[in-house]
Amino acid sequence: MQLRQILAQGAVYAAYQPIRRLKDGSLFAHEALARGPEGPLHSPAQLFQAAAAEGLLFALELACRTAALERKPPGVLCLNVDPLTLQDPAFTRGMTAQVLAALGVSPREVIFEITERIAITDYDLFRRTLGHYRSQGYRIALDDVGAGYSNLRLVAEAGPEFLKIDQGLVRGCARAKARRAAVSALARMAEECDAVAIAEGIETAEDLRVLVDLGVPLGQGFLLGHPAPHREPAGAARR
Repeated sequence: MQLRQILAQGAVYAAYQPIRRLKDGSLFAHEALARGPEGPLHSPAQLFQAAAAEGLLFALELACRTAALERKPPGVLCLNVDPLTLQDPAFTRGMTAQVLAALGVSPREVIFEITERIAITDYDLFRRTLGHYRSQGYRIALDDVGAGYSNLRLVAEAGPEFLKIDQGLVRGCARAKARRAAVSALARMAEECDAVAIAEGIETAEDLRVLVDLGVPLGQGFLLGHPAPHREPAGAARR
């Protein structure tokens, strides 16, 4: 199935992965992960690569957000943002706000995750993306921090509410001293910048114990919950 056909049929959907408080395992939020139908465009990477090639970034991102919000679990929801969407000629301001209003969801229930990787190649676009979503009352998370593209000055200046520590540092941090030190440094940096650190890619109890000891407050990964669809519509969840 081609991307235009997927969009026309509304065939994108969201899988939701829990983000938990590491000390007690209680639920903090869910991250919505885009999925296409089974086939070559099932994964979000494949979907957005095709959208960029066909000039359909905004159309795809709006479809993914709408699908995620329509089946939103109760509580806070993290939505991924591709900053390049703002450069799409079809980009229209306020479309997400319209979907939220129709579903009775407050912007304070939404955290937009913006990958730090784009900032290295287009700092101005990164700033504009932050400003666009902040002006509408959304909170911001920087994703992939520590992935090898990091500009720590940029992280400090962006002032995100959440800082997501890349899974490449988190996985195996219990056994690798350098990874543990990097995670510790990023967690301290987040705290000093009045942000909340979220560790990604937690897969072992051993790593989880180290993260708790390091004072990382939030995390996600297969140990804490796999991505899964949420069947109940957002409106029904509120009744």
